[in-house]
Amino acid sequence: MDSLEQKILNPQERVEFLETKLEKLEISEERIEHVEQNLKEFLQDLEILRIELEKTKRSQKH
Repeated sequence: MDSLEQKILNPQERVEFLETKLEKLEISEERIEHVEQNLKEFLQDLEILRIELEKTKRSQKH
């Protein structure tokens, strides 16, 4: 337990503190999921570009 948590002795304050902390964690989780989705899309785009580059290289050889 960190010092802030130890200072909160009132059960109602403790519950409110934990609820706030949980909300912040949920928001962070949503942001992480959003970033993960963006990364997946970015990787897909990179793969498409890689394929296009490979096609271009092959066509230049012929």
